[in-house]
Amino acid sequence: MQRLIIKQAGFTIVELLIVIVLIAVLAAIAVVAYNGIQVRAENAARASEFKQWVKIMKAYHATNGVYPPALGATGRYCLGTGFPEGKCTSTALESDSVQLMSELSSVATLPSGPRKKIGGGYSGSFVGVNTDGFAMRTVLRGNGSEGICESFGLIHDFSPENNTYTTCALGFFD
Repeated sequence: MQRLIIKQAGFTIVELLIVIVLIAVLAAIAVVAYNGIQVRAENAARASEFKQWVKIMKAYHATNGVYPPALGATGRYCLGTGFPEGKCTSTALESDSVQLMSELSSVATLPSGPRKKIGGGYSGSFVGVNTDGFAMRTVLRGNGSEGICESFGLIHDFSPENNTYTTCALGFFD
């Protein structure tokens, strides 16, 4: 007696597992790429805003022949408003920058960029003043050794050991 073998159409469990693993790998790649794009976009927005601040500072100097008098005291001053917890760095209070913002608004419309906390208490652009003059700085996400600052035409200033953020500078004024 002959046996009748009926072949059913379908996929084996091994074939289904291979497809599921491939889909999971592709999904993981997409998530990583998406997160990288978000960080680059946020950094681009921060760098663009920072360059606007530099132009405003230079415009103030060109118009008035001096840099804003609010920069006379040593310390750090926030560039902008709306910072988390009212601070753009761990030590610079937004309230200390009111006079500076008022002086700069006399020559241009002030930019308002991303104000999310990044790391080390930083959440935006600021001016550091010492006895020799002042330097303008901003903070970007990521490891400074990867050329993040340089990719936006800025100068790498500082990266902490954990490499979660990088401070970038543009010029030193006296």
